[in-house]
Amino acid sequence: MVPPLGLAYLAATAERLGACVRILDAQALQLSESQTAQEITRSPARFIGFTATTPIVNGAYRLAAHAADKHPHARILMGGPHVTALPEEPFSKVPGVIVVRGEAEETFVEILDGKPFSEIQGISFQENGAPGAPITHNPKRALIADLDTLPMPAYHLLPISKYYPSLGNYRRKPALSIIATRGCYGKCTFCYRETFGNTVRTRSIDLIIDELRLLREKYGIRDISFYDDVFMGSKKKIHAFCERMLREKIDVIWLCNLRGELTDPQTLALMRRAGCYMVDYGVESGSPEMLESMHKNAELERTKECIRMARAAGLDIKCGFIIGSPGETPATMKATLDTAMSIAPDTAMFNISTPFPGTEIFQWAEREGRLLSRNWDLYDYSHVLFDMPTMKKQDIESFYKTVYRKFYLRPGYIARRALKLRSADHARMAAEAFFAISRLVFLERRKPV
Repeated sequence: MVPPLGLAYLAATAERLGACVRILDAQALQLSESQTAQEITRSPARFIGFTATTPIVNGAYRLAAHAADKHPHARILMGGPHVTALPEEPFSKVPGVIVVRGEAEETFVEILDGKPFSEIQGISFQENGAPGAPITHNPKRALIADLDTLPMPAYHLLPISKYYPSLGNYRRKPALSIIATRGCYGKCTFCYRETFGNTVRTRSIDLIIDELRLLREKYGIRDISFYDDVFMGSKKKIHAFCERMLREKIDVIWLCNLRGELTDPQTLALMRRAGCYMVDYGVESGSPEMLESMHKNAELERTKECIRMARAAGLDIKCGFIIGSPGETPATMKATLDTAMSIAPDTAMFNISTPFPGTEIFQWAEREGRLLSRNWDLYDYSHVLFDMPTMKKQDIESFYKTVYRKFYLRPGYIARRALKLRSADHARMAAEAFFAISRLVFLERRKPV
């Protein structure tokens, strides 16, 4: 349950203009769809905006349509990667919607300022919001060159106490996730890069430190997950950040995603001294051929060497793996399991290859007539959603359970993890993770209706 930082940035941007803003995080507040609809009904506003990832976008469409019905004088906005990839889809779901594509802060300012829609880059709309009217897709907006022009996320509008990272992604509570960069220079076929682009833009170290200090002193946060695709963007900036953390003595520990080109013993040792306790590498596959087909641009042996260096520096290791990608075979899936077992990370995440809209995999599956479903509720990393000549759907989904069982339910792994528990929070998290994985392995998953 992580904070919706996109909404928090938009809210802070609107507050800077003097607007009165509210964020309703229905997931964090554990509101049902009907409860959320009731809250929307009694919350009139000039603008009502929705963002959603692909797996929950159907619910967002229903709520946005409800908002349009109950507040006919409000403008309904929808943003996020899903509607950026499929900007025409919302118009069949939500009357009078305005689709905000890509980065939204500068676009949002122009909408609030009342600039004519025809002059606002990065939006899609229908003239007068009339159903059935032609859809206009204005030119895309350039990426924000200087992220320091954005205000601090509006944490005061979020239910901070309700947030927590995923199991395996924290050591002590309260814990929260933040971002220091936007964009990724990778070209992986399973990632959608249109929202934040193929360049890495980094916020200044000063602003990142200020944000950490605010979270520690005002909200009591003790553990931070950096959710950046490319942590800090470069080794130079990693070093600068770590040196500031050491000087400022901010009492937070942290983890991050890391890439091979940002890894060396000196950098890892400095990160460890500055409070980092875990690094996450996207290994993805144990097959060099599959890595090449994914356009991963990371040699398997180099990744293994980076993991050995990180472990030698005293850092815990998390690794991500993908099974069921185009071209997968029983042999390549076994190679991925064998690689996971040989690397023996402290935490491993196994996902079924999911063709999210806008990715190269999605485009391939649609072009070849291999997409099995456009029911976005199923796009949750645990369902096979495209047909492959090399593998049967049921075999991939069966192997999905097999890799979790063989990796996590080994007596040696359980004993090793028990010896590394550092706190009561850490122990509770490990117990929750064990039972979650047991349910995944031994119980049938409930399929969305």
